Amino acid sequence: AQTSRAPIQRMADVVAGYFVPIIITLGLATFTAWMILSHVLQTPPTIFTKDTSGGPLMVCVKLCIAVIVFACPCALGLATPTAVMVGTGVGAEQGILIKGGATLETATKVTHIVLDKTGTLTMGKMSVSRSDVQGGWTADAAKLRLWWTIIGLAEMGSEHPIARAITNAAKTHLGLGADGTLDGSVGDFVSTVGKGISASVEAAISPERKRYNVMIGNTSYLRSHGVAVPEDADDSNDLEASRDANAASKQQSAGVTTIHTSVDGVYTGALSLSDTLKPSAPAAISALQRMGITCSIVTGDQASTAYYVASLLNIPKHNVHAGVLPSGKREIVEELQAQGIIVAMVGDGINDSPALATANVGISLASGTDVAIEAADVVLMRPDHLPDIASSLALSRAIFRRIKLNLIWACLYNAIGLPIAMGFFLPWGVSLPPMAAGAAMACSSVTVVVSSLLLKRWKPPRFIRNAAAREVGETELFVDVVGTAVQSWSVSDWFHGLVRMVRGKRGDGNAERGAYVPLQRFEEV
Repeated sequence: AQTSRAPIQRMADVVAGYFVPIIITLGLATFTAWMILSHVLQTPPTIFTKDTSGGPLMVCVKLCIAVIVFACPCALGLATPTAVMVGTGVGAEQGILIKGGATLETATKVTHIVLDKTGTLTMGKMSVSRSDVQGGWTADAAKLRLWWTIIGLAEMGSEHPIARAITNAAKTHLGLGADGTLDGSVGDFVSTVGKGISASVEAAISPERKRYNVMIGNTSYLRSHGVAVPEDADDSNDLEASRDANAASKQQSAGVTTIHTSVDGVYTGALSLSDTLKPSAPAAISALQRMGITCSIVTGDQASTAYYVASLLNIPKHNVHAGVLPSGKREIVEELQAQGIIVAMVGDGINDSPALATANVGISLASGTDVAIEAADVVLMRPDHLPDIASSLALSRAIFRRIKLNLIWACLYNAIGLPIAMGFFLPWGVSLPPMAAGAAMACSSVTVVVSSLLLKRWKPPRFIRNAAAREVGETELFVDVVGTAVQSWSVSDWFHGLVRMVRGKRGDGNAERGAYVPLQRFEEV
């Protein structure tokens, strides 16, 4: 997280750079002023007349040293990096990896978050819930097997979730199993992102041993290549397929995606594919909206499916962008940024990478592609626990608040102590010896470090934990009445907890919260 500095840290470093010459100047000014005053004033402060003080010259030297020692910029320099290191360490323990300090400050300003659908809000494991084969391909069992073979072969060249689902469905209908192999050859494979694929396929089981020109995609893709697609093809199977998908799954279906097929330029039917909404998705959206963040869905899927998912998550229709190409996702982010909105993008695929790189804050899931993870600023190690999206933003806000608190303390410390060190209160007998100034300086630095270490006790806000608990059927009790708490702490408990924090030990807190647990090193017995 220290690879890139937060703007506030750069500002603190600049201030610290000017701080040293200013303090040296103040020290010399203190020496000069009191040397003059000790000889000009008829009744100088008693410290100048004491026999044990060493005389005016020694008193002025001590005052100068006290000013320089007291105003050491250590606390100012430690305020930001200590908070960033502790905060990002806490995030890593909870499965939230933040790549740079600059990301933290930007994340505190996010007001709009754009989420990919497939693989992010949904499980990304699509399956064919219904097939509607038309034409002569249903004349007999052999014809139907040939159709499934050429459709499966055509999709073997793609790694898209839809392609994998169709290939698996073809193997299932042919009785090959998940590890089976479709016999045949594929040539001239062309994939048009967000639209469909085309390929020249020769199936081994074809009695004619001919090559079939296969096209699989949405209706606009097929029609653009001269295929006569029925007018009602877009929605004819959606209702029945949705019922089949919901009946076949105990989890909530994330709508149905209809894919159309053609062989040798003739429309041959459609396949309805269903995906499953991640159980934690509603909790994540609810938490983000509670934080005052607007949520949008952007997907290359068809509009009906995107609107259905949005309705399950209480996302307004006008915040849904369907049928979007990868470049279109980036353009949507840029349009929001042009309005002065700080945008975060959440995605997991190669097609999300341009938007992830363009967004002010890119958030990727650990289950995503290497390209998406590389383009993102934040990586969530628990891809099925989407409330971590809200937690990552809440953690950034907590770290930034701690940085500001540390800086305020460092400035307030100097504002209060410097007048004493400079001798403003000498007429009343109050002074700050150099040794006391050194102790106070060390105390200030330790206070800033301890303040940052208190971030180790950070937990996601209550409303995020409550929302996540409701989704998994758990309940949590929180008592807000003064003097009542779920867990009571004595003074000794608090002290021992602080000692454990300083030593870097956290106990079993992670296990109690079900947090991400990093790999451990085990010794052989």
